[in-house]
Amino acid sequence: MKTIFTLLFATAFSFFASAQSSVITIDYNKLPTTAISYNYESPKNIVEAAIQSKMAAYKVKAKKKNGYLVYYGVTIPEISSTPIDVYFKTVQAGKKNSPTSTVTMLMSGGSEVFYSNEADADKINSGVLYLENFKTDISAEQLKADISAQSALVKSTEKLISNKENELKKLNKQKKDIENKISKLEKEIADSQVHLQTEKDKHKQLKAQ
Repeated sequence: MKTIFTLLFATAFSFFASAQSSVITIDYNKLPTTAISYNYESPKNIVEAAIQSKMAAYKVKAKKKNGYLVYYGVTIPEISSTPIDVYFKTVQAGKKNSPTSTVTMLMSGGSEVFYSNEADADKINSGVLYLENFKTDISAEQLKADISAQSALVKSTEKLISNKENELKKLNKQKKDIENKISKLEKEIADSQVHLQTEKDKHKQLKAQ
């Protein structure tokens, strides 16, 4: 009876958590392998950055293998009390202006002996919940990206204003130089007109003699 209740609970839990996720079977190294697939309403670069930030907290580095980011010997208390190997693959989906991403996660106890939904339902369901809660990390990563983008925009705008202010100073200097030249020319013209009138008057006097 206890076994039946546990099975029903696991099934109900899996169904409840599968609104955005699903437990699927994929081919890995030409072998059928249980995987957890989860859809996020975020672009691939944000999701992958969130995964890397999350895993960095466990003091492990990723290795690339068969298109997956693999973290070997990581202890994730929400999934297992002993070290496991976790495989992540992120694929971009959706339209460019409304991107979504699908994460496929595999879990292994080591030597690529992957957990299955039949033999390790508790760990698979814990993995489903782990990816469900991962939305918080993605939101945090998106916020970091938004802050960084806004900071870059502020710096870019500040630089643009500074360039325009320098250009304005340059134009004002040119304007002042031009105004000085105009003033000088106006004075030279006025002086020349006075001189011209003087010479005309002398000319008339000479003709009158």
